[in-house]
Amino acid sequence: MGKEQPERILGANIRKLRKKRGISLQDIAANTGVSKSFISQVENGKTQPSLSTLISIAEYLDTSINTLLDDHSPEPGPMVKEDEQKTVIYADGIVMNMLTKSETYKQIQPILYELEAGASSGKKQYQHFGQEFVYIIEGCLEIELGGEIYNLEKGDSLYFNSTVPHSFRNKSCELTKALWIDTPATL
Repeated sequence: MGKEQPERILGANIRKLRKKRGISLQDIAANTGVSKSFISQVENGKTQPSLSTLISIAEYLDTSINTLLDDHSPEPGPMVKEDEQKTVIYADGIVMNMLTKSETYKQIQPILYELEAGASSGKKQYQHFGQEFVYIIEGCLEIELGGEIYNLEKGDSLYFNSTVPHSFRNKSCELTKALWIDTPATL
């Protein structure tokens, strides 16, 4: 897939899975906190949801973000070249570079996040089963975790249980790059 139109693949996969499971646009909208028209725009590749909304959609459809991004191209072998990474670009200034291939039984999910100045995971905090590790490669990142604020700078790391409500944002005026590892592979 590389960097080619992930929003179209994402939208098509959401629509396909929603229809396969007999879920209406209204059902998914009501259970993810967004409007029916917004879900329709996502399915048609006209807009990208925030990260927290995408997580809500994936959870409601009982799948992972990585599965929703899967373009079903053959992926032999364990290595991923930089130009083969699946990349998702969000309208809110977040780029997620998937550093491993889509595999059903994968236990960890390493992702390279690139956050423009002011980019955030969304207005609401989210939580899910698992644990997370974040390492700041460049820039700085504010992570709210269970009501406490952690300001991470280059070289800092944070490890936490994903069941604790969390959100993040780049409060700086420069690009931030962070290695983010989830276990199990929830995205």
